[in-house]
Amino acid sequence: QRKAAQEALRESDERYRSLYHKTPAMLHSIDIEGRLVSVSNHWGEVLGYTREEVIGRRITDFFTPESRRHAEQTVFPEFFNKGFCKDVPYRFVKKNGEIIDILLSAIGDRNDRGEVVRSLAVSIDVTERNRAVEALEQAKEELSRYSKDLEQQVSERTREITNIRFSHVVSPNTPKGQAADMFARLANERLAGKVEVQVFPNSQLYTDSVEKKSQKSKKLYSL
Repeated sequence: QRKAAQEALRESDERYRSLYHKTPAMLHSIDIEGRLVSVSNHWGEVLGYTREEVIGRRITDFFTPESRRHAEQTVFPEFFNKGFCKDVPYRFVKKNGEIIDILLSAIGDRNDRGEVVRSLAVSIDVTERNRAVEALEQAKEELSRYSKDLEQQVSERTREITNIRFSHVVSPNTPKGQAADMFARLANERLAGKVEVQVFPNSQLYTDSVEKKSQKSKKLYSL
């Protein structure tokens, strides 16, 4: 009976190891010193290492300097105290030098005294997702800049269109001058806030020569 129990335990352990190594996920375990004690096949495939190349090395050997500091100063102490962590952002460096973004979650395996002695961690590669988010943010910023530029251009163009400068060469007391003043008053009353008409009598705005030149260049229109 004891032999049968041992055989069942061995088979269960083999199934666990097979499942661990063949699962299409980045799984790894570290001891209390942060050294790798096991990695799944997919973990090695993603980072470009064989199992023999990584077992016994510190997990932080495969981090960027920023992620290494964050792990050693913040994440590890908290993990070995609480026994779990979730969605910790790290950056791994692959064997070929490529950097990938990772979200890591882990639970602790405790001994008889309740102390965490090793971890079981799963890492999710979120590199493409982060790139897509970054590209979206850049597109939003560019669209915002374009929108502001367009709004400014429209505003400037609107001011140009709605500001009418009525220039004439006679005195305000003449019939033509009075008619011009009436036109400006009625336009400003009926189109308040939309069109502003200003009257410039006695060639205050344009002389005859400037007026003719402006008419030719389409900068000035005659009524």
